[in-house]
Amino acid sequence: MQLLSAWENLGLETISLVHKDAHSLIGKNQWERKMMVNDALTSPIYIRSRLADLNRVFDQYPDEKFILAGHSYGAYTSMIAAGMETAPGWLSMEVRTERVLGFIALSPPGPGERGIHELSWQNCTRPFLSIYGTQDYGVGGQDPSWRHACYALTPHQNKLETIVSGDHYCFLDGRNLDVLHSVTDSTYRYLELFHLSEEFLRLCPA
Repeated sequence: MQLLSAWENLGLETISLVHKDAHSLIGKNQWERKMMVNDALTSPIYIRSRLADLNRVFDQYPDEKFILAGHSYGAYTSMIAAGMETAPGWLSMEVRTERVLGFIALSPPGPGERGIHELSWQNCTRPFLSIYGTQDYGVGGQDPSWRHACYALTPHQNKLETIVSGDHYCFLDGRNLDVLHSVTDSTYRYLELFHLSEEFLRLCPA
């Protein structure tokens, strides 16, 4: 993935996770993929599995702290691991948020699905970078501005937001150099503003 290489060129050591549910999409037809995506939006089983994967990474690096980064469902995972709260009963497991310094959310979801509500970010105190596209519609047809909620509803000011010209998948297309450069530049500014004095070694795509 071009974006991982770009982050590594900034001097970050990255750990890339391949989650079981994402890997299982390989070889599925369009209908099967759609059903699996719908399941992921309505069942907490998937997010619990992904957070368990993150906890395993934390166990492998007991003395390290992390900046989490993720696209779409990975952004959702990163936000929860960094302290975003979900509706009561949605997530019943411990997340080791003390290991997370901040997060980079590409195409972050807004309120109204996966247990996210208007107050989800009220106690999210870690600095973050939110990035989404001008044509970055939600699975349920939500307008791209829906993804602005992560930034708008977080009360602290240790945050950045970048809007790029592209759709939901523009971050995954290494040929879109404008988006790649924009994300890289925004990441550098985020690190410069909030993490330059901290000794972290690992950026972990969630």
